[in-house]
Amino acid sequence: MVSGAQAGVSFIVLLAALLYSLAIIATAVEVNRPFWRLDCAQLSSDTGPVAIRRNMRLLALVYGWGAVAMFAVYGFSGVRWQHGWQYGSALALIAFFFLLYVHIIDGGRGRLRTRRAMLTVQRLTLLHGAAALAGLGYLVLSGKMWSTKADWPGSVIFLAGSLAVAALCLISAHTQSRIAALAQGLGPPQTDAASGA
Repeated sequence: MVSGAQAGVSFIVLLAALLYSLAIIATAVEVNRPFWRLDCAQLSSDTGPVAIRRNMRLLALVYGWGAVAMFAVYGFSGVRWQHGWQYGSALALIAFFFLLYVHIIDGGRGRLRTRRAMLTVQRLTLLHGAAALAGLGYLVLSGKMWSTKADWPGSVIFLAGSLAVAALCLISAHTQSRIAALAQGLGPPQTDAASGA
């Protein structure tokens, strides 16, 4: 990404960012697939929190990557944008808070591991995904993706990051919904049962 930004070749920067985004999405599918195949007998009180922790770590990786990419591109490519370090710092802070939540929920007991808390996390995850999609739409519709201003690498980083975050939120919410249905004894949805998933 740094060399692409240095050369002013947006395609290289976009390709590198999208490859990272797609790799994270593929990883999320593999991480969540075992939860999609659970049945009621395999469910435990730790299933929901374990799934949330794994997905939060993946989200932290996306935000952490965004921070590193911002610092690297605007620190070493020669492209100057006064807000690069601010956005990079904000992304790093968000990644930190996701990891802090993982650490807290990892503690074992407490209000953050109740069924109600899991439902709240599921709703917040959907809101997070919707916000990422809104940001993605703004980047595309506003023309920022085709800008020649110094913020163009940042726009590419936000585009790839928003795509990854939206996909991860959708995957995580689906996993939590499936776990909640199993916990209530409803079993897997008919479409999944019929397909043998």
